[in-house]
Amino acid sequence: MKELCHLTLKDETSLSFETIPVDVKQNYFKTKPLQNYSSTHFFLSIVHNQLNTFIDLTAFEPCVILFFDDNLIFEGASYYSISSTSFYCIQTQSKNILIVKLPIELPLNSLLNISISKETLNFISYEDILSGKN
Repeated sequence: MKELCHLTLKDETSLSFETIPVDVKQNYFKTKPLQNYSSTHFFLSIVHNQLNTFIDLTAFEPCVILFFDDNLIFEGASYYSISSTSFYCIQTQSKNILIVKLPIELPLNSLLNISISKETLNFISYEDILSGKN
């Protein structure tokens, strides 16, 4: 279920860590069910046909959300630093998203891309996570 992903930096070094690949078919995605997987990072493959995806981070752990284009080139990042019960949601057009739970040191100004083979990943369906199958 866990896969190794590598983030390539401008100086050609890489950061590696385990991640859980998740298929997301809805355009509204709650991260709260992912908290059952302690200290794990998530690679989201957005597979719906809507233009935008809404990621609900309400009551989730502090994290950084990394956005990648179709070629897995880094596009940008967003931080969620306060775990709170107040509603907090972000909107994105990216179809490849990496959620990295903090604390972790990420030199975002040096990030180039992510090395992960989407074709060979064993994705977990978000619906299976909601139903408790995994």
